[in-house]
Amino acid sequence: MNNQEKSNINNDQENKILITNSNKFANLETNNIALKNKRIVYFDWLRILSSFSVVFLHVSSQNKMFLPIKSHEWKILVYYEGIVRFGVPIFLMISGTIFLEKNIPFSIILKKYIKKIYINRIFWSFFYSLREKIVNKYSYKKTFFLFLIGPYHLWYLYRICALYLITPFLKEITKNEHLLIIFLILNFIFGFFSIIYLLFYIIIQKTIIILLIKY
Repeated sequence: MNNQEKSNINNDQENKILITNSNKFANLETNNIALKNKRIVYFDWLRILSSFSVVFLHVSSQNKMFLPIKSHEWKILVYYEGIVRFGVPIFLMISGTIFLEKNIPFSIILKKYIKKIYINRIFWSFFYSLREKIVNKYSYKKTFFLFLIGPYHLWYLYRICALYLITPFLKEITKNEHLLIIFLILNFIFGFFSIIYLLFYIIIQKTIIILLIKY
């Protein structure tokens, strides 16, 4: 076997190795894409459970408004309202998990997600404002004001928009362990003081009411 034949054999072997490696990388990339696009089933179950909890929350809170405070029925609805408040936080955590796993440019977040949410917000604000105008005889000024601020139950749209906007910054924080620890500590501190402030506000408010009733 001459040198030319040996060289051809070596080239064929190298080409086979390259093709094999290329196929392995292609399969690996295909598997990665499949994993990324794979539906997370337990997210669907959590969405279903959270949807029921949100409906239950609204039903209990709306009916509670028409009951005497501290009555037996009022206490039952307050209890139910308390145990189903996990729905909205779960929706937010699912959205955060999905967004943090993706590399979405800030411009796409604005054009695709924020734009879509605000189109829905404008449509439903107009719908509810028009309904209040027709059904409850709102003045034009009050109707326009309701359209600007939006109905109270659309608050979730503002919250999810804010979270979408800060997602790129949160993604950078999660990449750095020290920044993540600082971020979690600050969240704990501000959350703790928010609870203290709320309790202090409730105590002061009740004290003022008692004093007004007494004197």
